[in-house]
Amino acid sequence: IAFVLVTIVVSLLFSDYNRSLLLLLLVVMFGFAIIGFTDDFIKTRSNNNQGLSVKQKIIFQALISIIISIFKCQQLCLSNVAGL
Repeated sequence: IAFVLVTIVVSLLFSDYNRSLLLLLLVVMFGFAIIGFTDDFIKTRSNNNQGLSVKQKIIFQALISIIISIFKCQQLCLSNVAGL
C-alpha cells in the first residue's frame, strides 16, 4: 500500500506528462493494487492460502480495463467533436 501511495504522490508532484493520461494510469495502478490487497487480505483472514481465484482476479482486472477504456474512448470522442 505504501508503495502505491508514494508512487501516486510523487507522480502527481513531479510529472511533466499530460495530466489526464497520468491520472488515468494512476487509477489503473490503484485499481490493480486494490485487487492485490483484497487477495492478500482474504488470505490472511481465512488462515489458509486461498485468496481470490485466478478467474476472479482476471475478471476484476478486465472490468477495470473495460471501464477505463470506455472512459478514454468517450473522452477522445468528446475532444474530436469539440475540435470540429
